Amino acid sequence: MSKLKVEFGDPEHGWVEIRVSSGSTTHVLDADSKYQSFQSLIEGLTLLLDRKGSFEVDWLLEPGCKTWNFTRDSQGLIFKVIEFPPHPLWTADGSYEEICFPFAMALQQLRDRFAAVDLITRVEDDFPFEALTTLLEKVKTAAAHSLEPPATSS
Repeated sequence: MSKLKVEFGDPEHGWVEIRVSSGSTTHVLDADSKYQSFQSLIEGLTLLLDRKGSFEVDWLLEPGCKTWNFTRDSQGLIFKVIEFPPHPLWTADGSYEEICFPFAMALQQLRDRFAAVDLITRVEDDFPFEALTTLLEKVKTAAAHSLEPPATSS
């Protein structure tokens, strides 16, 4: 798998541009940032850090919706972008580090570009600062200890 790159644009009036790319393939969406998607993404990335499982994040596009599906098993992690009605648009697979670390780092970069009150104003919703801090601390620890796929599911 080519290195995954994730970028969150500067939120404006409750909308944010998101770019996910791998090699020559890029997936771009302009999503409604008011739908708790950041919270779902951060909670899911934290959950899969040390266990098998899956989670989904819905991004409202008005019209339409795209779903990010993350699934971790003993073989690694698969990330899928699904358009509603269900139609797979894009898939990337690799380790947790290859798939999820880029999302965590992009969220950190988004947070670091703005003062907290400014980011909340731009997203037009609460931003999960505490959950992101927890995720980043766990990612830093995991990177230092080099994660391996979990042996048993929880």
